[in-house]
Amino acid sequence: MFSFFNKNKIKVNKVNEGSHGDHWYVLYGDNFETENLVTLIRNMKQDLEESIDQFNYSENIATDANTKNLLIDNYGIRKVIHDNGIVSMFPFFKGKLYNKFKIDSITEWAHVDGVEAIVNCVYENGCALGFFAIDYATSSDLYKKGKDVEHEINLVGLAYFLKDTEDKFFENMTKISEQVSELTGNQIGLSQNFNCVFPGNAADEISFVGRIHDFKEYKLSDAEGYILSVSISGDLMIEMFVAKVNLETTLEVGKYIQGYVWLQGNLKKS
Repeated sequence: MFSFFNKNKIKVNKVNEGSHGDHWYVLYGDNFETENLVTLIRNMKQDLEESIDQFNYSENIATDANTKNLLIDNYGIRKVIHDNGIVSMFPFFKGKLYNKFKIDSITEWAHVDGVEAIVNCVYENGCALGFFAIDYATSSDLYKKGKDVEHEINLVGLAYFLKDTEDKFFENMTKISEQVSELTGNQIGLSQNFNCVFPGNAADEISFVGRIHDFKEYKLSDAEGYILSVSISGDLMIEMFVAKVNLETTLEVGKYIQGYVWLQGNLKKS
């Protein structure tokens, strides 16, 4: 029977809200002031382009050949012009670690003519995530191709905080696994590679428990921090940036941490 409903079509919602004010805290923490942003922009080596489709990179590029998992290689600021004025400005990182996702839905920011959006996607293991698409202005058609289309997407988490995993969390998860074992009669325990993701307060934010695979100090023109590679859901590994002011633990390879991050993403260009 013919149906007028196309199950493969990506649903696009439009909202008249969305901003980046809180996102600058990933660089400066609670010490963020407008002067920080002014200084950062002045320290950029090149002028910001007056268009929605230009990315602007600083010269802070991670190129250490001995740290293969540390993949973030470009940092910059992007601004969106609308009605002859700046309506949006945000920091971004672009990495090289791409994973395969299928897109479920998109929420466009109508107040900036839909050139910015949050994309909701699903990883091959069933993990559902939302991310702010830093390339949406130039790639919106690609994002809307269809639910059955598999995309290679680079996800980067910008951390509001990273800290030690609470012992109580693992105690509770152990109790749950013991109860499941009693009910099913099968011995079930926590995997040594256990990790998990929880929805955040915004569609493009997550809370997670994950394991550090690698990390390295990373200096920006007006902020200092670290880049990490972290597994957050099964074999799903993403890159993260955490400013030193937002780091509440010591970093060690193999260590479990928990945190809260703003997720950005971009499509792999063919």
